[in-house]
Amino acid sequence: MFNGEIISTGNDEIIESGYLWNVDEPNIETANKAVISNHATIGTYSIRIDSNLFKDSVQLVRAYLKTNKLIVYGNQIKFTCNGGVPAIISKIEPLKGYVNSVVVISGDNFSYQKENVSVYFGDIEAEIDSCSDNRIVVRVPDFDVDSEVNIKVSVYNKATTSVNTFKALTYWKKIANFPGTERYGATSFSIDSDGYVGMGNQYYGDYYKDFYKYNSQNNSWKKIADFPGEARKYAIGFSYKGKGYVGFGYANHHYYNDIWEYDPNTDTWLKVIENKNIRTYEDAYFLIEEELFIVTQTGVYKLNLENMTFSNLGQFTGNYRFYTTGFSLNDKGYLFAGQQPGNTYMKDLWEYDSKANVWTKLSELAGSEYRDSPISFSLGERLFMGLGGFSDAYNDIFEYDIINNEWYKLENLPGEGRSHATSFTIEDKAYIVTGYDEYIYQFSDFYEFNPNKE
Repeated sequence: MFNGEIISTGNDEIIESGYLWNVDEPNIETANKAVISNHATIGTYSIRIDSNLFKDSVQLVRAYLKTNKLIVYGNQIKFTCNGGVPAIISKIEPLKGYVNSVVVISGDNFSYQKENVSVYFGDIEAEIDSCSDNRIVVRVPDFDVDSEVNIKVSVYNKATTSVNTFKALTYWKKIANFPGTERYGATSFSIDSDGYVGMGNQYYGDYYKDFYKYNSQNNSWKKIADFPGEARKYAIGFSYKGKGYVGFGYANHHYYNDIWEYDPNTDTWLKVIENKNIRTYEDAYFLIEEELFIVTQTGVYKLNLENMTFSNLGQFTGNYRFYTTGFSLNDKGYLFAGQQPGNTYMKDLWEYDSKANVWTKLSELAGSEYRDSPISFSLGERLFMGLGGFSDAYNDIFEYDIINNEWYKLENLPGEGRSHATSFTIEDKAYIVTGYDEYIYQFSDFYEFNPNKE
């Protein structure tokens, strides 16, 4: 039992009072805390403490009160603990969530001292954001697969397990490896339920023109007709009205200016246009309705896919960069990160209004690394970006909230960090393949990203 007396309230309103205890001198920033009242008056106060007590540990306790201006501490008293009772879990909200999402655990006999609290989802320990005597905020830890587990809360080595189970959801699933040679700088597009990946380069090796089709219904690959143009890396790839388009790119100190159309019904390619004024080196591009936009060093070019005509829309408002990425959502285009000439790395995000031909800088990727050669894609009304490299090759993925202009870190790609990868989307999922890490190790592993589970 902790007992104390307020003998004077002074001239300032008391907004909190209670008891603090710790193995060292107890203060409000670091000690265990029991709040008696938020609007205390003169009188005696007592409280029974059943938790946050290591058996046989010697601790110090003292009363405290707090006003808007100061904190007043009472006399310290030394005592020996007989031990405490386990925590009580009364509510977990929500009862399902993705890896790295926030979960709030409510109950009793928790602790303000984070170092004396542990939370486990099954056998995996979770990261604690904050804790108090009746509330713990944690993040769902890494799971390899979707899992349904109980949550265990341990306070001062006394544990309790939730009655309800928690459903931990993963964004990622490793699927059938890309069947071609490992590579980077490949290109991709999707048509209906199939994805198409090909071309690219082996570091210090061959350039490729082979192409493969991925069937998302049965998780299988099939080789299709080779790209008939010159082998190359950093080509653009997109689909429009049931056909795939691949073009531009770079190989052996040469920039290519052509675009080819792929017909999946006949497994054939047809050269449809060439523009010698445009050269790209992993530049941003995106498709909005029937128009393709390419952000190059010499300007922003628009290709009307209905009549196959190009127009120059002027310069990108921000600093030009290569090794960047672009994607679209509704009638807006987006450009993310990249490398400026002179080895200046970026982590900024720009939005392009295709109706007004206006660029707007949005918030940078706060608290994360500058990078080049990332990936990006949209799913539904949501925007996602990540991977790429600078000092290392990264495996992180972020979601950008358009409405609040904020970034949220999601579950890392479970494979190795990589740059110069390629990605495509099918319905509500994205697929990531190829690329290389900081040691120029190249990849053929293949991952499905699904942020739209139940």
